[in-house]
Amino acid sequence: MKKSLLIMLALLFGSFHLNSQTFYSNDFEVWQNNRPTGWNGVNTSLDPLSIFQSSQSQSGNYSLNIKDQFVSDFKYISTDSIYIHARKTYEISFWAKGKGGLGLEIYYSNGDFTQIFQENNINNSDWKNYKCYYYASHINDSICVELSLGFSNIFSLDGIFIDNLKIK
Repeated sequence: MKKSLLIMLALLFGSFHLNSQTFYSNDFEVWQNNRPTGWNGVNTSLDPLSIFQSSQSQSGNYSLNIKDQFVSDFKYISTDSIYIHARKTYEISFWAKGKGGLGLEIYYSNGDFTQIFQENNINNSDWKNYKCYYYASHINDSICVELSLGFSNIFSLDGIFIDNLKIK
């Protein structure tokens, strides 16, 4: 009986451990054409003049800095296409600081989206870790999506900084 319980616990721990591995990661260290590498998705609506590479980082050398986004509607910067599996829960974490509105959504290739995080009034002078969860309830085995970071009402001179985004 003890042996079968140990085997079940080992299988459970092994499954949990496999599910907690990082699936996608971006630390905003590498940039090309004034954009972080891998952030050229079709859902991008943010003015390119609002996107900056900053040396204020949570770790590493650089972070994403969004400035001069004065409208109340969210404008987005999106990843290139990412394939995700159906019926799986993903943990999305990132570090942020600054003042303004910050959102996160999953954008589907058919134009639909699922909002998974929205905070209209972040006001952090220090880096803060945010986590949210997304359950992929679509029918297919896998689907192509974009992860979209949205910004609104950024009236501070420094803007909002994002660093170390991960999907597990």
